[in-house]
Amino acid sequence: MTYQRGLTLVEILVTLAIAAVLLGMAAPAFSGFVAQRSLTTNANDFVLAAMLARSEAVNRGTAVSLQAVNSGDSTNEWGPGWCVVVGNGGNCNNALRSFPAISNGTFDAGGNLNNVATLTFNSRGMLLGGLGGDPNVDRLLLCDDVPRGRQASVSAIGRVDIGDFLTCP
Repeated sequence: MTYQRGLTLVEILVTLAIAAVLLGMAAPAFSGFVAQRSLTTNANDFVLAAMLARSEAVNRGTAVSLQAVNSGDSTNEWGPGWCVVVGNGGNCNNALRSFPAISNGTFDAGGNLNNVATLTFNSRGMLLGGLGGDPNVDRLLLCDDVPRGRQASVSAIGRVDIGDFLTCP
């Protein structure tokens, strides 16, 4: 007697049904994961830009600025992107480096940084203009469709810290 190996049609259909249910449960969690990774990437880009501006200011021995591309929206000053320029702000067309806009969400400044479109570092790497006092108030809030966002604070000595922000507006 010969036996044939293989799967029956019923076994294949049951396996496909189980796989479909598992994929249906995983898809919402995956989209939240992708949104959190996007927020982290944008926050890291901001830290990179601030470190670049500070480093270039020290290396060049002159002021270098981190500047919002278009700060016209008071609830999303940094959302359209930012750039690093030599001097006390200016045109992003002559930037040392430009960073793209936030694709989905807002990047809003608060506290003493509210409506501030330029963060300028002096030749010693310190933040000019009396900005960057209290990190709990003077911060930039990066929010998306996910409940938790990221916050960036810049201290008076030019240090940038990133942390979670639990309640996005």
